Amino acid sequence: MSDFFRKHDVASMISRLTAILVRDKPNDPIAHIISHLVSPEVGILICEDPSPYLDEASAAYLVKHRVHFMFEEFLANMMDDAPADQDGNVDVLGYAMTWMRWNKKRYSAK
Repeated sequence: MSDFFRKHDVASMISRLTAILVRDKPNDPIAHIISHLVSPEVGILICEDPSPYLDEASAAYLVKHRVHFMFEEFLANMMDDAPADQDGNVDVLGYAMTWMRWNKKRYSAK
């Protein structure tokens, strides 16, 4: 499955989305993620591990919104579902948007 993630650049997508959340700290991270999946922002650096750039407020934001758990579950579900059409084409962004919408209430801050 790691070949799947490499082939479809999933780690870069997660890194980019995490960087956007850390930078913007939106009240509704799922809606924010979906908006960036629909219209990806140019100019956000992709890094393998955004943690060296986190300040205390950013770390608290990620914990409050359970971002790490959300992405971990997203990746596990993607591995289980192996989203591909009958021709073997994979729509990672479409899968991500559908998953985020479906799980929005579970990852909303209380």
